[in-house]
Amino acid sequence: MRRPLAAIVPALLLVACVHQPLPPVAPVTEPMPSFQQPVKPTKAGSGTTFITIPWRLHSDRSQALASGAVLHEMRFTSLDVGDVELCVIGFDSRSCALRVLDQPHPYAGSSAMRGLMVNAGAIAGVNGGYFHSDFSPLGHLVANGQKLGSLVRTSLVSGMIQVVGQSHALIWNNEYQGDSGITDLIQCGPRLVDGGQPIAGLNETKISARTFVATDGAHQWFIGVVRSTTLRGLSDLLATPGFIQGTRIHRALNLDGGRSTAIYARRSDGSELDDAGWSTVRNYLAVVPK
Repeated sequence: MRRPLAAIVPALLLVACVHQPLPPVAPVTEPMPSFQQPVKPTKAGSGTTFITIPWRLHSDRSQALASGAVLHEMRFTSLDVGDVELCVIGFDSRSCALRVLDQPHPYAGSSAMRGLMVNAGAIAGVNGGYFHSDFSPLGHLVANGQKLGSLVRTSLVSGMIQVVGQSHALIWNNEYQGDSGITDLIQCGPRLVDGGQPIAGLNETKISARTFVATDGAHQWFIGVVRSTTLRGLSDLLATPGFIQGTRIHRALNLDGGRSTAIYARRSDGSELDDAGWSTVRNYLAVVPK
C-alpha cells in the first residue's frame, strides 16, 4: 500500500525448510469454545481492572505444505471485534531458514509476487516492510547480506526480524546491536505482542487488511494475513492462548498492510493459494525448501 510520504514495502523473508514435517493438524469442523484474553487495563476508581474479549474459533482448514509447513485458513469471531478471517503459515525454525528477497522495480505490479516465489522455489510467502513514495525502503532492510535501508526509531517502525547464520530473532528497536553477521533483516511495525501479552495503545478504530510475523519465542514461527481488522483486534487475537493449537505467541510484529497485503502458498498437492494484493511492493517474506 503506497502511502503519501511513506509507502510500505513487504520484504521477502525466504524460509528454507528441510524435510522435517510438523505434526499433522486436523481440520476443525465444529465451533470450538471461546477463549478469553486479557487486554489493556482501564482505570476504574483507584484500582486497575482488566476487560476480556471472548474469541470463538469457527473454522480452521489446515493443509500441509511442502517441507512440513502448514497453512491454516481460519475464522474467528468476537462480540467486540466481529468476524476475523486469517491465513497463517506455520513452520519450525530448526528446519527452516529465513531470508529477505528484494523487489526493486516500482512498476512490477502485484503479479510479480508469484514469479518471485516460483523462481525462488518458495512454498509460501507474504508481503513485508514499508517503503517511501520513491519506492526506497522505509526502515532498515538487509537482503542476502546487502544493506538496502536505514534504521529508523519511531512508534510505528518499532521492531525487526533478523537472521544471523541459522539463528532467527524477532527483536525491538532498543535490542538492535548492529549488522554484524546479519544476512537478512526487515524493520517494520508497530509491535503487536510482547511476552505473550497484547501491546497497549494500538489503534482500535481503523479497519484494514493486515500482515504479520510472529513467534513462540523458541522454534515455532508464523507469517500470515488478516482480511479485515484493527491493530488492536489483531494484537488481542494473536495473544489469545490457543490461537494456534499447542502454541502460545510470545512476540508478533505488524508488517505492511492495506493494499500491499498479499499471501502465496503452494500446497503439497501442487495447487496454489495466490492472493497477490493490489499494489507493487518492495519485498516479500517467504518459505522456501533447502
